[in-house]
Amino acid sequence: MIEKVKENNKVVIGVEGMETGEWVLVDCGDIICHVMTPSIREYYNLEELWDS
Repeated sequence: MIEKVKENNKVVIGVEGMETGEWVLVDCGDIICHVMTPSIREYYNLEELWDS
């Protein structure tokens, strides 16, 4: 994903979580992308959180 951002001449300000790879945050300024494994997504139950 980071490579695709850079290929499109956009800036990646910061990346966190690459060490474990379970939940990676990519900060592109106006957009912040969260990439996570299915088990982490299930653990935090994000769909229920945002369904409110």
